[in-house]
Amino acid sequence: NEGFGFVLRGAKAQTPVEEFSPTPAFPALQYLESVDEGGVAWRSGLRMGDFLIEVNGINVVKVGHRQVVNMIRQGGNSLMVKVVMVARNPEMEEMPKKKVPQQSKRLTPPAIALRSKSMTSELEEMGTVLQTHNIHALRTLS
Repeated sequence: NEGFGFVLRGAKAQTPVEEFSPTPAFPALQYLESVDEGGVAWRSGLRMGDFLIEVNGINVVKVGHRQVVNMIRQGGNSLMVKVVMVARNPEMEEMPKKKVPQQSKRLTPPAIALRSKSMTSELEEMGTVLQTHNIHALRTLS
């Protein structure tokens, strides 16, 4: 059996953190610490360092870790996430096993590379890439 194949990290607040203000470097409280290369999330286009903006259509920019994990689990074997990839310093990234140009590394099928009209202009100004990914697994996260 295969899970979604990523590790989520971020603020562990019990309630939404209203005082959090998204910035270009930290657009949300939760991010992907790692993504299993070749796993379901990887094949859907998610990558280490992506920040979660929405989970199954719900904004999670200011939502604590436990609540986001519960939202992911409630989706069962399907998950739709909207993420922001923040431009990072290359020295801070783990080097991939194969050198792949940055643009082709982030390509996703057209059906899941959607842009949010409400956030697009702000995120483009911040130098980020906003993508939506549909992820299907054979079982839920454990």
